[in-house]
Amino acid sequence: SFVMRRFFLVLISLLILFVGLFIGFFSQSDFPILIHDPHTNHSVSISRNPHGASIIQGKTINDVGFGLGYAHARDRGNQLLFLRLLSQGRLAELDGTPLNTEIDIHVRGLSFLSDSVQMLPQLDSEALLYLQSYSNGINKYLIEDSWFGLNLPLEFFFLGYKMEPWLPQDTLAIVRALSWFGISEVQMDVEKFIIQAVRHGANASKLVRNLFRPHLNDLTVFQEDFLRQTTLLHTPLYTLGRNLDEIHGSMGSGSNNFAVGAEKAASHSGMQACDPHLDVKRLPAAWYEVELYAGDLKIH
Repeated sequence: SFVMRRFFLVLISLLILFVGLFIGFFSQSDFPILIHDPHTNHSVSISRNPHGASIIQGKTINDVGFGLGYAHARDRGNQLLFLRLLSQGRLAELDGTPLNTEIDIHVRGLSFLSDSVQMLPQLDSEALLYLQSYSNGINKYLIEDSWFGLNLPLEFFFLGYKMEPWLPQDTLAIVRALSWFGISEVQMDVEKFIIQAVRHGANASKLVRNLFRPHLNDLTVFQEDFLRQTTLLHTPLYTLGRNLDEIHGSMGSGSNNFAVGAEKAASHSGMQACDPHLDVKRLPAAWYEVELYAGDLKIH
């Protein structure tokens, strides 16, 4: 009857809500979670500090890598799976819109995944083992510990996404994609600037060589003529005649970092500080705050 159908609908809704709250409580609580993987013998403890950041403790760096994969899958599963599809040119599998199809075609031409597969044999055994440990952690949360797929991000769950095992090349492909969208895009913009400047009459020997010394010291007259005849298919990032302050404002500022040797540090430990100037307010977040402990190794 209508009343019974409505009763069961309410009951199922309450059950889903209860399961969600249950999973959410334990994933966000500061109680330590002890995780052991009998297949790989990884053992790790995961908890949270007062600010909600994950604290991962293990005996070895590979145990910690396993825990980091588990924590990333728990806290950033949506971001992980989306970036895997993006870096492999597979967004249309999730949502076959014309835009996603166009993105997939472009990304597949960049060969992030195939290049990553070819890179694996070049890695040393330690790096490869760490990548595999990280992959095992992701699979532990999203596959092995996922009851009826409930550990999948909500969007992926309702879209009927079938979770595939995470592989080391998936991580490398994401790193290559993020590097390309950052560093390589900047390089592409610089190349556009060089072409545009030369085509608008800039003296390559005085402008281009001085700006990019020593990388363009070997620029020949033939290459200068070739640049002047080059047509940009896409609109240049910056047009000539704009105010320098305007250009600087739109470009933002670059990254900076420094390192201190152990002999010069009060702690007698080496220190490294990096500031890539990535916005902390963006969503999805570019950062994941975590504390890692593996024997004497401490990373905050």
